[in-house]
Amino acid sequence: MVGMRGAGKSTLSKHICNELGFEYISIDNMISEDLNGFINKNGWKEFRRLEKELLIQILLKYQKNVVVDCGGGIVEDEQVQQLLQGKNVIWVEKDLNELIEDVQ
Repeated sequence: MVGMRGAGKSTLSKHICNELGFEYISIDNMISEDLNGFINKNGWKEFRRLEKELLIQILLKYQKNVVVDCGGGIVEDEQVQQLLQGKNVIWVEKDLNELIEDVQ
């Protein structure tokens, strides 16, 4: 599951897992409970590196029956694009005006 922050990836992922009995994994939650604090302290580059490393570990461990909640930027990495080939990837979109309203 990929998409912009606030698009509803976590909510949708959890719903799918509840309906299908799949395991839910949030890469953001694996990195830090305080994601903004982590990024402010370590930077986006370190966040993306760790996000990619965790996704690789997850893909090696789970072959099916799992929903992985990722950020939208993860698919910008060419190695990740190759790793996700043949996998079911869902891009979650939300209207920009709705995203702005949610943040305010």
